[in-house]
Amino acid sequence: MPAEIKACYAELGMHEPSSVQPFLVAMENRRPKEMLRDTRGYALEKRIRDSFEAKYGQRVATVTADKLLLELSAKMPDSAERSFLDEAVICFRYKAFRAAIVMTWNLSYDHLCEYVLNDSTRLTDFNAQLPKSFRSARISIVKKRDDFAELKESEVLQVCLFVKYNH
Repeated sequence: MPAEIKACYAELGMHEPSSVQPFLVAMENRRPKEMLRDTRGYALEKRIRDSFEAKYGQRVATVTADKLLLELSAKMPDSAERSFLDEAVICFRYKAFRAAIVMTWNLSYDHLCEYVLNDSTRLTDFNAQLPKSFRSARISIVKKRDDFAELKESEVLQVCLFVKYNH
């Protein structure tokens, strides 16, 4: 890590200290700690990272992702899908990344079900493949949105994989 810090000084065109290591050790030895060390190297303690984020703002990637998600939400005609996306954005903003992934999965799965249901050819193909792929499924055909709830998500995905929807 000291080499990476020295590289930052060089990239910024700043005079680098003769040794970075004593500064890192001092930050690690302070109470409360400002720097943490493990087998991978050094990392700023969360309290310090939070103060830098508050002072200097979010990373460019975070700002870009947030902007793209908001623009996508405005383009979504379906209110249920927009609701899933809005929840995912809220989770993302509050750094609840696992929850954001779950909400994004909910959005994707809902979109897939609607994609199948809203086209008679796709629905016919899906219903033709369902009993071939899963003879013991709880239902043999899908007629309405709630019917998808009778199937496991993995079953829906597998049927869609076989059908491939190349129409």
